[in-house]
Amino acid sequence: MQLDVAMTLLKNTKASLVSYHENGFVSAQASAKDMCEEMNVEDVLKEKRLRMMKRHFGYEAPDEPISDALRRL
Repeated sequence: MQLDVAMTLLKNTKASLVSYHENGFVSAQASAKDMCEEMNVEDVLKEKRLRMMKRHFGYEAPDEPISDALRRL
């Protein structure tokens, strides 16, 4: 097993994931909007139905969940 090759591959993978995290989603979202305009389709994200959980007396619940799909990121 060649550890130097494995380390190089892992570093390259990490660099590509960090790069995608920083600007990949924005570019993917822009290209999806362009495709929607070309196909004359609405470019809105569907909202998921929020699950309701039973709350026990005295339970400190977190703030209301964010229902907007783009804000959850």
